[in-house]
This record gives sequence, structure tokens and C-alpha cells, in this order.
Amino acid sequence: MTPRRRRCPRRPQTRPRRRQRHLSPPPRILPRRKVSGLREVSHVERVQEQTLSVLLEPVEDRHRQQQHRAARLLLLLGALRAVPATLLEEAFFRPTIGPVPIERILCDVLQTL
Repeated sequence: MTPRRRRCPRRPQTRPRRRQRHLSPPPRILPRRKVSGLREVSHVERVQEQTLSVLLEPVEDRHRQQQHRAARLLLLLGALRAVPATLLEEAFFRPTIGPVPIERILCDVLQTL
């Protein structure tokens, strides 16, 4: 006798779903919906959508023959979570921005949007 799978209750939808693009990232690399201390969820979601579209535009324009290239790039983003943030900051941002923490710059950028 096989054990029965428990069904997870569906979360209530707060807004109507938009038609999903064919290159939507898998759920494991999407940010978590519930973040403690987050007050402006809609603003963060809007910034995430804008960022995703800005990231995908050049890939789709330059590599029209490779339709799945953007999806593969999004899958690689999940691997970046394994790399410590301090290492990424040191390798990519420190030569450009100096000793300023990247969190501070990101907060400043989000406040100006």
C-alpha cells in the first residue's frame, strides 16, 4: 500500500494572474513571497518584473536563434545563491564602487525608483 500524498492548500490570489511568458523562471529561483519586515510588496514585485524584462530583452534580441538561452541563464541564477554574497561583492563590485556595501547601494537604487 502506497502512502497518500497530502495536498497543499491553495493560496488565495491577491491579484489576477497575468499571462505567463514562455520563459518564466522555475519557482525555485523566484524570490519567496513572504519576507519578514517587507512593507511594500507590490513595489518590490513591480521592480522584480521590470528587472526581469530588462535582463531578458538583450538576450532575446541578440540570440533569436537560441530561443532557450534566456531560460538557461535564469536557471543559472539559482546557482549564484550557493556563492557567498561577500565573494560576489568582492569579485564584481568592489573595484567599481569601492568599500561601500552593495546592500546600501541597492537600497539607494530602490528608493529612487
